[in-house]
Amino acid sequence: PGYGFLSENEAFAKRCEEEGIAFIGPKAHSIAAMGDKIASKKLANEAKVNTIPGYNDPIAGPEQAVEIAKGIGYPVMIKASAGGGGKGLRVAFNDKEAFEGFASCQNEARNSFGDDRIFIEKFVEQPRHTLPTKALQSSLTLALDGVQNPGNLGTIVRLADWFGVEDILCSKECADIYNPKVVQATMGALLRVRVHYVDNLAQILSSAANNGTPIYGTLLDGNNIYSEKLSNRGIIVMGNEGQGVSEE
Repeated sequence: PGYGFLSENEAFAKRCEEEGIAFIGPKAHSIAAMGDKIASKKLANEAKVNTIPGYNDPIAGPEQAVEIAKGIGYPVMIKASAGGGGKGLRVAFNDKEAFEGFASCQNEARNSFGDDRIFIEKFVEQPRHTLPTKALQSSLTLALDGVQNPGNLGTIVRLADWFGVEDILCSKECADIYNPKVVQATMGALLRVRVHYVDNLAQILSSAANNGTPIYGTLLDGNNIYSEKLSNRGIIVMGNEGQGVSEE
């Protein structure tokens, strides 16, 4: 059924199942759980998946919304449980905006989705990705310096998975990990290997080396990897297809 509309319709998926029609997509109960933001956050918390802090139950009114927002700490996101596509979402930086935002968000949700349940969660300003520092210090990690060919990147991810490497650091010059050719070349390994894009790969490598983490570079004039004794922890740096590892 494509994207959106019937592909996200619980009733449609359930009816297909009842009629013996193969629905290529999630089961009806999965669509129901993921389509309801309150239910999906509770499900994630039960599975011990990290989620943004917030109040994960329907809020009764604007007064309660203000009290909850103050408890979470501004800024906050006021969200419709059935929302999507940018509808049913407001950001509040103070009590007045929380009060007014709740009312407008609830009205929009009711008119757009027929469901006026609202919840609140923390609005994270300038979020930053946290690198797995423990993993860098205790296991082998790959660092890719400008690998631009999608097929090459996907193959590297697949090989990393085969050899038990769980984390890959990519410079910002690397191909997009979600490029269809990359995803295809990983042959499913993308689901098991964590790929982290970093702004300054050289700085991260320098910091890791200063903390005692071994750094290995893949160079044409280097020593034979089969004759070298590698540590069971460290970072292996692989360079660009045409230029190799950068001078940095």
